[in-house]
Amino acid sequence: MTRSNIVFIVNRAYQFMHQPTSSHWLAMKCIMHYLHGTQTHGLTLTATPSLHLSAFTDTDWASSLDDRHSTGNFCVFLGDSLVSWSSVKQRVVSRSSTESEYHALANLAAELDWFK
Repeated sequence: MTRSNIVFIVNRAYQFMHQPTSSHWLAMKCIMHYLHGTQTHGLTLTATPSLHLSAFTDTDWASSLDDRHSTGNFCVFLGDSLVSWSSVKQRVVSRSSTESEYHALANLAAELDWFK
């Protein structure tokens, strides 16, 4: 839960768990190698008196080689604590990285509206 940067790719690899190919095994080895090299990275959960709401978003434009959909990511902080995050494949194929960022920002705006 504290490694939101790999949530999507681990989910994607998990979809081939019952019939993995050599490329899926190679992808899992890459994920494990990445995790081994970044053991000190992650999100910490700490108590804080601040109720300042902040959010960040990013996309990986046309990252899915299967269908060219982008992956949109966001995280929402309340003070210093992470309270929500998402990493999802976008429903539409974006024509540009700007359009992809716009879709991710719209998802984040909906999440922030829910928080407020």
